[in-house]
Amino acid sequence: MKLFLIAALLAVAAAAPSSYKTEEKKYEKDYKYPEIVVTSQSDERNLDGSSQWNYAQSDYATRAESQAQKKFVVTKVDDYGKETKEEVYGNTNQGSSYWVSPEGEKFTLTWVADDAGFQPKGAHLPVAPVHVYELPVAPVHEYELPVAPVHEYELPVAPALPYSRTGLGISYIQTNRPTTTMKLFIIAAVLAVAAAAPSSYKPYEKTYEKDYKYPEIVVTGQSDERNLDGSSRWNYAQSDYATREETQEQKKFVVTKVDDYGKETKEEVYGNTNKGSSYWVSPEGEKFTLTWAADDAGFQPAGAHLPVAPVHVYELPVAPVHEYELPVAPVHEYELPVAPVHIPFNGKGYKIY
Repeated sequence: MKLFLIAALLAVAAAAPSSYKTEEKKYEKDYKYPEIVVTSQSDERNLDGSSQWNYAQSDYATRAESQAQKKFVVTKVDDYGKETKEEVYGNTNQGSSYWVSPEGEKFTLTWVADDAGFQPKGAHLPVAPVHVYELPVAPVHEYELPVAPVHEYELPVAPALPYSRTGLGISYIQTNRPTTTMKLFIIAAVLAVAAAAPSSYKPYEKTYEKDYKYPEIVVTGQSDERNLDGSSRWNYAQSDYATREETQEQKKFVVTKVDDYGKETKEEVYGNTNKGSSYWVSPEGEKFTLTWAADDAGFQPAGAHLPVAPVHVYELPVAPVHEYELPVAPVHEYELPVAPVHIPFNGKGYKIY
């Protein structure tokens, strides 16, 4: 009877459902995590503006940061576009953080913040992909250069005239030489046929198609300098070998001003003078260079590709020479009158002769 009771109790115990549940680590919304407390911390402030502080928590998270004063040179621009350099003081920071995620993953982050910007570093931060492009290779065109034709012809020989020596000297005997004339005629005919024959050589023509994709052009170098005296200088260069540079300076000019009454006055003013140069290569491979100057004499470009105004040479007219015979004053010959002579006549009067 005892054995029967013991067996019945064991059967009942084996058949009863178990209330034990295995422990599963879950992160539920309402789960109450252990309270996180600060285990250590420090904070130091110095008279020179520097500081450093750190703390550590019970969940193994830590953070440390330091700050220092640094002198920077900044560029300020006023309302007129004038740039000035100025020294200012600013903060530079650097620090680090460490923490463990709820999934148990460990993270470390370090950073620096200064005039170069915010620079974080960490194994978990994404890295920008690196694109390696294969540069295009210019095609090589191989073609056979034409060979100039070689014309072989017999040079004409001057005819030799027979002669006989006499006592008076040398006398030549005239003879007919049709062979030399015929040779010259044949040579002229061969040269005419060779010149008239069409040439089969065609020069290579480099074509530029509309849909051809040229390599991307990028800026390989550049500079820009602005000075307090108003002068400036800038330049740049591109991957297609194109370059440009330009300089500007302040110059004193004397200008003439006319008032409402037409009176002219001289006045000194300041203005800009510019000069520069450009270089580029056309799609056909032709190289161009352009230089210029701009001042009180106007814009003055120079380059081998620029058109040149034709020079007209005029012959100045010559004033005609008129030869006149000067008139001669007429000569009038007059017989001068003779004064009368009075002679007494018989004492009674005078007789005039």
